[in-house]
Amino acid sequence: MADLATQLIDAFMKDFPEHRPGTRPVHAKGVRAVGLFRGTREAERYCIAPHFKNVWTNVTVRFSNGNGSMDPDAARQVRGMAVKFHIGESGWNEDFGRTHSGPETDLITVNVPLFMTKTPAKLLEMLQAGVPRPVKKPSVFDRLKALLTMVPLTPIDPGETMSSDAGVLEFARKYHPANAYVLESSMLSPPTSYLRSTYYAVHAFDVEGNDGTHRWGRFFFEPADGVRAYSESDAPVLDPDYLGKDLLHRTVEDAGRFNLRMQLADPWDDPTDPTTMWPQNRRRVLMGTLRLWAPPPEVELDIEKMSFNPGRLVPGIGMSDDPTLWARVGAYNESQRLRNAALCPVMLAPPATSVA
Repeated sequence: MADLATQLIDAFMKDFPEHRPGTRPVHAKGVRAVGLFRGTREAERYCIAPHFKNVWTNVTVRFSNGNGSMDPDAARQVRGMAVKFHIGESGWNEDFGRTHSGPETDLITVNVPLFMTKTPAKLLEMLQAGVPRPVKKPSVFDRLKALLTMVPLTPIDPGETMSSDAGVLEFARKYHPANAYVLESSMLSPPTSYLRSTYYAVHAFDVEGNDGTHRWGRFFFEPADGVRAYSESDAPVLDPDYLGKDLLHRTVEDAGRFNLRMQLADPWDDPTDPTTMWPQNRRRVLMGTLRLWAPPPEVELDIEKMSFNPGRLVPGIGMSDDPTLWARVGAYNESQRLRNAALCPVMLAPPATSVA
């Protein structure tokens, strides 16, 4: 898995030539938030994981933009929300800030409801197809062909001269499971706030209820204030860092709020295929509420050194046999190792093999 993780990270790096050493290969630009999560009484019935008890749990959150560059916030891309649940006692250390003595578990989410490919091999192939190439203005013939075949042209952001979109679209035309992801991501507009998007964990997890029953579930965060995005005409006039500034402004006097829900699978839904959405009529359970504040800049919280991983789980939640989920676990470990090496080269160690 380490070799595959290295290949995936290398492919991500080639997709973003402007990538800065010491930052994440994707979701490189991020902002921090801290908060509290409280599970519902109904959640305890469906999952015995300790953070789903009806008590407050401390969390650290990293909101991010999806690519590996430090592009302006208005750029068309996926957004991420990585949540770390700090289970157990918490305290305060003058040198290190807030400390925690218990276990941790992570939930990695993005604002598209599905993943790109069914297998790691296809994911690597898609990344290799997405190497940036010069943007060309579509000819009259290209526009006519797109109209007749109902296949959209590659979208172009204002001022964009290099793009990986053309290669990704060519890949998706040959590999149909990627079509839904490409369509969903191509329709994304810049959110008015990180607090105004729905975020999905995309993979299914095995959840154990308090009666010992096991179910497959997919988690997603719904914004309490609803979903809202800017139009394309608004994007050129937005501050390059408006999302981080908005988060700080919105949470000065009041908390940002999300509801965490879990969609349950029916017996014929495939928990190992993240490229397919489950039907909308599947049961959804309210698992808890999340309240967030953005700490002011003078408060030390080096979110870029913090590791988030979709495989960092606690009893009550288990992995599926989804091969892309397992590949992501290895890739997140390798990403963390490379970031640590860039920040402190003497600490360079062999690739990690676990998420502990």
